Amino acid sequence: MQRDLTAALLAQAPDATGPVFDPFVGSGTVLAAGMVLGRDIVGWDVNPLAILICRVKSGPFHLGAFADAATRVVPTGVLRGRPEERFANWRHWFTEDVALGLTALRRRIRMEPQVATRRFLWLCLAETVRLTSNSRTTTVKLHRRPLEQVATRPDPREVFARVAAESVTRLAAAADELSQAGVLSRGWYRGNVSLQLGDTRKLTWHGQRSAVVVTSPPYGDNTSTVPYGQHAYLPLQWIDMSDIDVAAGNDYLSSTYEIDRRSLGGEKYIEACDECRLRSQSPALNDVVDALANEKRDRRNRVLAFTRDLDAALGVIAGTLEYGGVAAWTVGSRRVGGQIVPLEQMLVDLASAHGFSHIGTLDREIPPHRKRMAARNRTGATMQQEHVVVLRRIAP
Repeated sequence: MQRDLTAALLAQAPDATGPVFDPFVGSGTVLAAGMVLGRDIVGWDVNPLAILICRVKSGPFHLGAFADAATRVVPTGVLRGRPEERFANWRHWFTEDVALGLTALRRRIRMEPQVATRRFLWLCLAETVRLTSNSRTTTVKLHRRPLEQVATRPDPREVFARVAAESVTRLAAAADELSQAGVLSRGWYRGNVSLQLGDTRKLTWHGQRSAVVVTSPPYGDNTSTVPYGQHAYLPLQWIDMSDIDVAAGNDYLSSTYEIDRRSLGGEKYIEACDECRLRSQSPALNDVVDALANEKRDRRNRVLAFTRDLDAALGVIAGTLEYGGVAAWTVGSRRVGGQIVPLEQMLVDLASAHGFSHIGTLDREIPPHRKRMAARNRTGATMQQEHVVVLRRIAP
């Protein structure tokens, strides 16, 4: 889907030579699609785990070295010593045996000399943490497993070996596709991939403006958005943050909510002037806020805070796109206080103030394998449909 969408957007501007830009790069779906097309890629994200995923996906694809290292770092025999106490209350999330196994893996990964190899191994360790911790895997939120499941957590060494083998297979398939497209040389992508950790509302664009923007901001049925920060919290505790990005520090892990707090809608306080401005810019938002007038103030603030931050991101993103360039946003309409929040229409309203015209909106059902939330919550059905909003940046 993303490859076809990216290719179609590039066809709308055949003479554009700038990079494909994803300001919320996430797990790198747009990055991978742009690479197959041989384009330069720029990706931003506030979540260090997302940046790690994308660094591994962008290469180098030194698969033999990765496979050898994955075998080398798995300890055998009886593990001795004490597990590292990675953070406060760690015993709530890890059994003693699991923590000891993760400690052994972490220490061996740190000894690998090549940063590309370490990043691959860190990513495998991140998935191992997810699968062996006491947190449930059925949701991105941190929820402890029932006691009977906690008592039967698998050996991290066995999980890591399996995850590494599967990861090498997936990377090999991606490398083969890039090779067939003629954009891979000795395991290195021929184009340029620039990844930056940080808040899209605050980052600065450098170089040639982008040819197209293809993105999907965090959205969902949680208090603010999908809590990807919670999802990343436990894995990142075991990873050397300096191997991810120079801007990555332990301040990202000051609490389970810190990464989400830095994301869109994370700060709930709303200035009265911001509320007035946003409501005047977006009739769709104005209707939602009016409909929530008799609800708890927090519910209005959820919607307004996310909209305020989305509007700020739009202002930055508009400046990265060349005139005539096209942007495609995949969003969903969440429900707050029983009210549908039509994010696709709010996005169109806000974008017009930043020099965008609306080309059209495509609707699609969210594929079941991509839906990491329950079908229903306390207020009713969760979102089942996505909308791809296509915009064009017009000259002033």
